[in-house]
Amino acid sequence: MRRTDLAFESARDFKGTLSGVKTSVEDKGSFKIERVEITDEGSAKKLNKPCGNYVTVCVPRLNLLPDVDNTTASAIADELTRLLPKCEDTVLIAGLGNNDITADALGPKAVNGIFATRHIGKELQQGLNLPFLRSVAAISPGVLGRTGIETEEIILGVSSRLNPCCIIVIDALAAADKNRICTSVQISNSGINPGSGVGNSRKEISKNTMGVPVISVGVPTVTDLGGGLVVTHRDIDLCILRAASLISNALNLALQPNLDLDIIQGLI
Repeated sequence: MRRTDLAFESARDFKGTLSGVKTSVEDKGSFKIERVEITDEGSAKKLNKPCGNYVTVCVPRLNLLPDVDNTTASAIADELTRLLPKCEDTVLIAGLGNNDITADALGPKAVNGIFATRHIGKELQQGLNLPFLRSVAAISPGVLGRTGIETEEIILGVSSRLNPCCIIVIDALAAADKNRICTSVQISNSGINPGSGVGNSRKEISKNTMGVPVISVGVPTVTDLGGGLVVTHRDIDLCILRAASLISNALNLALQPNLDLDIIQGLI
C-alpha cells in the first residue's frame, strides 16, 4: 500500500471490510464530497489514521479554478462549521510547511489570507460598524530545519498563552493516486502528523498533545512513488496559490459567518 494522507484512499483499499469504518460519497454537481468516519482503534490502526471524521471535497484541478471560487469555498466552510466547537472563543490557525519549497508552501501561503481579528477590540469593531467578530489568531511556525524547534512545540507554546477553544492546522498532504494532486481538500477533526505521507513524520498535533480540539485542513500536493522519489504537478506553483486562496476564504467564511467574502477581503 502506497503512503497517503487521504482517509478515503486508505479506506477504499479495504473495500468495506472494516466494521469500524463508514464511508459515503455525495455528488454536488461540479464537485463531490467523500466522507469517512473511523470509530474504533482496531480500524484506525489498520488504516494508519486516528479515529475521527474525515471529509474530502473533490474539485477540478485547482489551477483551473478562478481566483475566487465562492461556491467551493462556501461548501468547504459548511463542512468546517460542522466540525468547529460550539463556542465563540479564540481560534488559533497554524499554517504548516516550508515557504521555500513550492509543494510544501500551502500552509504559510494560506495563513497570509486569514482574517486575523484577535487584536481588534470591541470599540474598534463598533467604530468600523462591524458585527460581532470571532477572535482569530494565525501563525506560520516554519520548519524544524530552520527554527530548531518542533512545530508541535511552537503551536503548544502559543496555544498555552492564547487559550483557544480550537486549533486549525493547514498543511500540504500526500496522495497515493497522482490524479488526487491538487484536486482534493481534506478536513478532519483528528489532528495531524506533519510529513507522515512522505515518511518524514514529526510530532503529532492533536487534542492529545494540545489539550483542545484540532482540525486539520490539507490539499495533496505530491505523490510518493517510493524509493525516495516524490513527484508533483507541473503547474504546482499556480495550484498552491489557488489552494491557499480557497482554504483561507473557506476558513474566513466559517469563522466570520456574519460577514460576506467581499467585506472580509476588503478588511484583510
